Amino acid sequence: MRLRDDRIDPRRVEPAHEEAYIRLRMKEMGWPALLPAQERGVVDVPNQVWDDRYEAALARLKAAAWSLDALSDEDQQLVALWRMEADINNGGFMQFLCNWGDPTCQLALRALQAMGATQTHAILAGMRGLLDRLEDDPAIKELTDLYGAMSEQEQEALHAFEDDYYARPEDLARLGLKHFGPEPL
Repeated sequence: MRLRDDRIDPRRVEPAHEEAYIRLRMKEMGWPALLPAQERGVVDVPNQVWDDRYEAALARLKAAAWSLDALSDEDQQLVALWRMEADINNGGFMQFLCNWGDPTCQLALRALQAMGATQTHAILAGMRGLLDRLEDDPAIKELTDLYGAMSEQEQEALHAFEDDYYARPEDLARLGLKHFGPEPL
């Protein structure tokens, strides 16, 4: 049953729909959804510490007038990893490559290898490797031309690699913290 303002009447919610109703109300009010308890707990501290590491490297990038070359090698790798995660998760590999270029992709590959993220490294290297044959193609004027120049099979392979990436084969936060450590105080 609905109220005049089209909201669901909470007095008439079936017990089977109560959880969905509560989640809907929480979303309407802007409350974050509670995550189910897991063995490692509700709050994932390593991911928060890793995010702090990224944020600090990005702050140094901003302070350096967005010049990646002005940063230490470690910070360059952290920024490349952040860009990789943000862009691939948002729009896929081509968004990452087109936004930041091959030098940033190569930095991310180097960082993944250094921190022992072998599966994620193989996935990113596979995505990048699909473009090797197009490096000297005169029809490629800018990075955004790459996807259209790929064959249908190459595009399908790229999507398969992206699906593998989205499956999260490794915990990058934990591997990153083991290699880079937390942000120094």
